[in-house]
Amino acid sequence: MSVNYPQGFKSAKVLSICAIAAFLLLAVLYIVSTALGVGQLIKPSLTFKLPDGSSQSLWLTIQVILFLLKFFAYVTAVVFFLIWLARSHNNLHALKPSHLQYSSGWAVGSWFIPFVNLVRPFQVVREVWWESDPLIPAEQTFLTASLHRAPAYMGFWWAAWLISNITFNILANVFDPDKPSSVYASAYLFVISGIASFIAVGFVIYLVLDITKRQETRFKNLTAYQGYSPPGMPR
Repeated sequence: MSVNYPQGFKSAKVLSICAIAAFLLLAVLYIVSTALGVGQLIKPSLTFKLPDGSSQSLWLTIQVILFLLKFFAYVTAVVFFLIWLARSHNNLHALKPSHLQYSSGWAVGSWFIPFVNLVRPFQVVREVWWESDPLIPAEQTFLTASLHRAPAYMGFWWAAWLISNITFNILANVFDPDKPSSVYASAYLFVISGIASFIAVGFVIYLVLDITKRQETRFKNLTAYQGYSPPGMPR
């Protein structure tokens, strides 16, 4: 049975599936990277011979290859996530929001502004989650319009995301495949970054599923109200 969405509302289901698929691939790569980091700690001296007779760390060589795979998977996941986020925020205009503080452009742009991206993206996602609430009050009050709270899992997601990025930035300065001395030092960072990243990916997958489901349910509840005519998308 086909679903007729309100004017201005575009389901984000397909985008959510694409984003989740990319994040799942990224999660697998993070698990492998973490396992390699543990291997570095257990046996950091594992090397192989190069044609010129010199030795190269096996762990660091594999991590370099894995880094390239993670980079492409990460970019793909981020692109799909941001497109999904923009679509979800755009949908709020058609879902009778109580109070929108941010624009859909800001929902994407805030991720790329230094220092601002430490807080604002979380606030935007929190707004999308809150305004997608399936329960629609008969009257909008001051509290329903301004008291935007986030569920606990969203806070864990953001904390894991920040830890992952901080450890990765430190790792980028420590990791050097040409220096065997960096094998042991980088191992701890690979493990910490891998675990934090895996946790962040797990929560963001749940986040995408949760918001998408909330918006679909809110749409159905809104259309159930007799005489409700959703507004079109702003130009």
